[in-house]
Amino acid sequence: MSQTDFQNSYARAVESLSVVARLAQALELPAQAREAIEKSFRQMSVSSVAASEVSQRSGYAMDHLRRALELIQQAGEERFEEASRSVARTLAILYPLSKMADRPSGLPGSPGPAKMGTGSERRQARRLDIQAEIGIESDSNFFMGLTEDISTGGIFIATYDVRTIGSPMTINFTLPDGHLVSAEGVVRWVREYQGGDSDAEHMPGMGVQFTALTEQDQHAIEAFVRYRQPIFYDD
Repeated sequence: MSQTDFQNSYARAVESLSVVARLAQALELPAQAREAIEKSFRQMSVSSVAASEVSQRSGYAMDHLRRALELIQQAGEERFEEASRSVARTLAILYPLSKMADRPSGLPGSPGPAKMGTGSERRQARRLDIQAEIGIESDSNFFMGLTEDISTGGIFIATYDVRTIGSPMTINFTLPDGHLVSAEGVVRWVREYQGGDSDAEHMPGMGVQFTALTEQDQHAIEAFVRYRQPIFYDD
């Protein structure tokens, strides 16, 4: 892992948490939610952290933020919508960091209904083999997925929590060098859950097109694609 990429990824997570902490005070969130957010922020805002500590600290921070999101949503107040979205987005950033010490071992979530887009809606692009866990924020909710397929234009996310075609989302994942990518995207096609066990080529999930990337993230993905063995698919 690049030390610079590691530091930048961690800094992005801390900055996102600081935004949540400021919102918690400004919007006067329920006391228990503010307390959970403060615990999460303290877990991450240390003067220095070793790469070996990132997964554990991120995981602990996520535990507190999950509780905060639950409490905010239970309050049911429209004025807390911005806070819900910010917490969900921060969870999506922390999730891939919490999994940096692990290797993907299965598909998270529970089976559920999905819709299949037409073949013309699928990507025909240079796709690269990658193993990464994805943190996703959509509609002020946080959910997870896996990917083994990325191109410069988008990514396939294996998940049972499939969103409808056209749904916008924010996705976060780490490249093999530790660079954290945070991208805006939109669902272009989905793959239905067929029942039973699914192999890698038939996992339920969705193809997400990148709609907004920072220049730094764009360059990191392009570098990864350029230096890895390409796999071509004709959908």
